[in-house]
Amino acid sequence: VDWVIHCGAWVNSVLPYSQLRTANVFGTKEVLRLATSGRKLALVSYISTLSVFDAGRGEKIKETDELPAVTRTHGGYPQTKWVSERLMLACNEKGIPCEIYRPGRITGDSRTGHAAT
Repeated sequence: VDWVIHCGAWVNSVLPYSQLRTANVFGTKEVLRLATSGRKLALVSYISTLSVFDAGRGEKIKETDELPAVTRTHGGYPQTKWVSERLMLACNEKGIPCEIYRPGRITGDSRTGHAAT
């Protein structure tokens, strides 16, 4: 394995962290285990969410912004993404190549609103 793109998660805006932890945080740990199990380290591209930031309307978020304290991240899903990002950052510090992407809204067609679900 040379490269792992990790965008799997249980996306739910109602459930608490405790119910999403196994799927989202432990799932990320398994991806990292896979990336480090071969003869060479695989690059991990982690797809996160802008929700790790508690940004108000109109507040700008830059790619270079540091991850805020978890106390500023509200909701179970964003909290699991926050923890998973911290795992990625810790792996980077240990020499495991990881990158984090936080795409904006992913939704349907801008004209029709149609989305494949």
